[in-house]
Amino acid sequence: MSVQIRNTNPTVNDDSLIGFKVGDQWLNTESDKYYILMDDSSRNAVWLEDQLTGDSALAINVVYDPTESGLTAENVQTALDEIVTLIPGDINLYVNILYSDLAALKSTNLLVIGQKYRITDHQTKHLIPNTTAIWLGTVEPLILTATSLNTFDTVVQSELFPNDIIHYNFDDNSCEDGIWSPVLQRYEGGTTRTGKIAYRQDTVRELATHYDWRNVKFRRWKVDATDWISGTPYTKYDVVKSSNGNIYVCKINISGTTDPSLDTVNWQLWLDIVTNPFQSWTSDNTLFNIGGITTTNLIINNITPITDYNDYYTFTITNELTNSSGIITDNTFNTAGIGYKQYSLGNIDYDSIFYSIAIIVNYNNIVFNLTPDADVEYISHSNYFDDSCFNSTIVGNYFYNNTIRSNSQGNIIGRNFQGNIIGTYFTNNTIGNNFKKNIIKNEFQNNIVSNNFNSNTIGIDFYGNKIGREFYSNAIENGFQANTIGTDFNTNTIGDRFYWNTIEDGFYNNAISNNINTLDFTLATHVYGAYDCEIFKRQDGTVLLKYMDNTNAYQFVSPTA
Repeated sequence: MSVQIRNTNPTVNDDSLIGFKVGDQWLNTESDKYYILMDDSSRNAVWLEDQLTGDSALAINVVYDPTESGLTAENVQTALDEIVTLIPGDINLYVNILYSDLAALKSTNLLVIGQKYRITDHQTKHLIPNTTAIWLGTVEPLILTATSLNTFDTVVQSELFPNDIIHYNFDDNSCEDGIWSPVLQRYEGGTTRTGKIAYRQDTVRELATHYDWRNVKFRRWKVDATDWISGTPYTKYDVVKSSNGNIYVCKINISGTTDPSLDTVNWQLWLDIVTNPFQSWTSDNTLFNIGGITTTNLIINNITPITDYNDYYTFTITNELTNSSGIITDNTFNTAGIGYKQYSLGNIDYDSIFYSIAIIVNYNNIVFNLTPDADVEYISHSNYFDDSCFNSTIVGNYFYNNTIRSNSQGNIIGRNFQGNIIGTYFTNNTIGNNFKKNIIKNEFQNNIVSNNFNSNTIGIDFYGNKIGREFYSNAIENGFQANTIGTDFNTNTIGDRFYWNTIEDGFYNNAISNNINTLDFTLATHVYGAYDCEIFKRQDGTVLLKYMDNTNAYQFVSPTA
């Protein structure tokens, strides 16, 4: 039930269309008349008048209209006190009030303990990360409960989304274009706002973030690259746009005549921009060096909305960019009602701020941009992201059952990312399709991974590798770094510090001991054979490969033989 304090009488048009409900109350402060809404029918509302007399008579000479601000705290409180006295036993009574007027009551210690206040003008407002643009969300009245003369319960209610659990910071009234206060743990002096939602959980679909995911937006810029030119010399880590429209990264220094999309020996897919070109979280191409690529040939413009960039909600449906709910409403591709379920981003209410030498506002800055393409119950579900996870774009469907720890950032992830357990510092990787069922320890960084990376156990510091398709069922210890690996790398056991090695297609069933590095297996034969091989170091440091020949005798040869 709400209470309106006005200087006019209600009319038949004060109905359900503008938010009134049966049982709402209306006080005319000019006539001292009190009304209760008996029927909220559209354009035919019925308000029952009750002329107050005797001890209940009101003598209010204050006009309070919650659509206009500027009253003094004392005048507002006079009206509120008399309304509370009117129905003292109704615990559901709340008073409509503007944020600025409620702030005036709070600042002068004039809140009524236990009173519910409905902020009528709340809108989420924030600085879009990596821009100077302030975004203003939709109007969403919030109902607060005073816990003292100048404090509120941090858990509030939304009339628009009654099933949401919301944590709200009344005092966080400056956008992120202000100056960060380490003492207050918020920004001061920026664009004003009506407080901040610090946590939001949809209890029906179990979507939870430590910011207002229903209203917060993130910008994504279109990524392009200069066209590949036949015969032009390219160096390792250069990127170009192939004839198929996607961006490829050079694996070795080359001056070839075969289009990168057809040359898997020398080139590897880096970014699928045909499916979705809006993947960068920065307009500065030098900062979008995901996987350690050279950014010289990258093209990212920042001029024209829609052409150069788009703004997205966290749980985006590709063909419904104005829909923030994560639930499909357009049944052109899918049955309406399916979508995202069971997501948790962050673990404390200020995880939406990432701290570094220079304070950066990120709001976790993760966009799930999924395209409906199959009639399934949920296109993405059951994922947990720890705190400080940000600047990532997920562009494929079926992202589910993943646990990702702190400091996951700067990743571009394709479709079918499933069933992974990933430690801290999962950063700056481009991940192809079918990355699933991997157990990965800390510091998986700057890797370019093609399709079907699955069922691997990865140690610490898996760094700077270029990996082809079908990388699966491998047990890899710590320090797997800067390796260039072709297609079908599987069922290998790799020891510590395996780095700076070049491996062609079909490397499988090999057991490699510690400290094997800087080997070129391009012309090798045994490591690609259909038999088991073991690579190890002899006492004097010589690296050898051992295998059993057809006479059941062990042979010892060079590892690149």
